[in-house]
Amino acid sequence: MLPLMAGLAGAAGTAVAQQPTGWLTVQDALTYAEANSPALGRMRALQEASAGERLASFGIDDLQVSYAREGIPTAGGDFSEQRWVIGQSFDFPLQTYYRLKRVGAQSSALTHGVEAARRDLRSRVKTAYTEVLYTQELLHLSLQSVELGESLKAAVAAQVAAGAAAELDEMKVDLQLSEARSVLEDRLRLYEDARYALYQVIGLDPGEQVYGVVFPDTMTYLDIALSQQEVLARLPAQPELAGADATVRAARLFTLEKRSAALPRLQLAYWPQDFGGGYRFRAFEVGFTVPLWFALNNRGAIVQARAREQYDRWSRQDVGLTLKRDIERAWHGYETSKLTIDRYAETVHALADDLLARTREGYELGQLDLLTLLDTQRTYLSAQARYYDALRTYYVNLIALERYLQRELVFTR
Repeated sequence: MLPLMAGLAGAAGTAVAQQPTGWLTVQDALTYAEANSPALGRMRALQEASAGERLASFGIDDLQVSYAREGIPTAGGDFSEQRWVIGQSFDFPLQTYYRLKRVGAQSSALTHGVEAARRDLRSRVKTAYTEVLYTQELLHLSLQSVELGESLKAAVAAQVAAGAAAELDEMKVDLQLSEARSVLEDRLRLYEDARYALYQVIGLDPGEQVYGVVFPDTMTYLDIALSQQEVLARLPAQPELAGADATVRAARLFTLEKRSAALPRLQLAYWPQDFGGGYRFRAFEVGFTVPLWFALNNRGAIVQARAREQYDRWSRQDVGLTLKRDIERAWHGYETSKLTIDRYAETVHALADDLLARTREGYELGQLDLLTLLDTQRTYLSAQARYYDALRTYYVNLIALERYLQRELVFTR
């Protein structure tokens, strides 16, 4: 974790030690991201807009109010009739029904889209956080490499002073120590890149992106058992698939809505009549439009709607195939990395520690030469780095599988 920064400043000669100003746990990052993610905010805005579209989809025109006088003589005087007319026209109910069902299906697709975007965001945040922890662990390894080099340099200097080692050995140790410090500086840069990538994913304001943030979580191996059947069984429940199904349903309803334009629009009117002399009557009128030019005016829209429906059906199939591929890929990546980590935990870790300890002891007793010690040290550090590589892959694939299983697997505190 980041009290490490003070040690890095002295070891690398380039890092700037600053006091931590706060903690950023995975849950903090997830909460902040869900509240500030631009992509998720856009999806939620579209979801809210769908409610307004539904209110505007009833196909009812504005009320028409008119006043008329009839039979007015040219020379002035009285008139034979006056009336106030209130008229209303609206779509045929079946067309309104299809339109409302279509808007509802689109709203459902957006709801599933928001859920899919939320899961994707959580996955990206956890993956970015994992990269921070991974590069942080590599920093620890590099710091350990520098410490081993400095310790070895002191031991070789003592042997040179005693005449038990040549100055050439001291030069080799200096060269390895210089290389270790260069690697430390490179990994410090990678750590900073990973940290700012995390800030970008969660939408953290640039003014709040400070060096002193501490990441309290660590990369430790958690033996999580999952079966391939368990993961694949969740495929039909994915929001991406449900959203694609809703989109196809909306496209089908849109085609029916366009076809229903062949139905007449209805018109209603009501008015009181006045013929003068106290005679007052009331009248109403019922009418409808005749879509005589329906084929000419609407055929192109129907063709477009059908093509859109076919496009959405193919897109739905593509979504299913892509999800299946991604699930399989995440599963096999998880399985492979788990085998690597288990093998390391059972044999490599203990052997590497023991080999390094025995080789250093043998060198100090004069039983082994410096080249053997340096090679053993490189082997040890390389094995540790490969372990963290496998652990990062294990975490990333578990995080990917979380999207499909709909339950937390890592960073659950």
